[in-house]
Amino acid sequence: MEEFSVVATENVSSRQRMSRKRNYDDDTRVYKSKNLEIEGRRREKLSASLLMLRGTIIVDAITYIEKLQYEAKIDEIDAVEDMKNWGIQAEVRVAKIDENKLWVKIIIEKKRGRFSKLMEALNNFGIELIDTNLATTKGASLITSCIQAIL
Repeated sequence: MEEFSVVATENVSSRQRMSRKRNYDDDTRVYKSKNLEIEGRRREKLSASLLMLRGTIIVDAITYIEKLQYEAKIDEIDAVEDMKNWGIQAEVRVAKIDENKLWVKIIIEKKRGRFSKLMEALNNFGIELIDTNLATTKGASLITSCIQAIL
């Protein structure tokens, strides 16, 4: 029985120690670890550098897009000059294939959106495009197509 009481008192004292650790909530004492302060400063520095990095990424992206737009304008101007240097002139030829079918050959300056505008205009006039080919070279676009009027 004595052995049991010794073991029981040892268990109680260890439980009391554990409960003290878990239930330690003394408002009069304020203890802040040095590691917590250092970690807080480290996180603030990381946050500030991350915000700065995000800002530089956006600025770099904007300048890169502006550079690409400028290069696209220069290329478009060069394409028009190339067409003139090679002696290529705008031209439209039409030949009758069938009773209501025509073959059309169009040579125009290569500019952005010009082909799509041409296709929209032909569709608005009620012309069906049967077979269309587009080739670009030296600042010019060659468009050949078989067309048929929709009645």
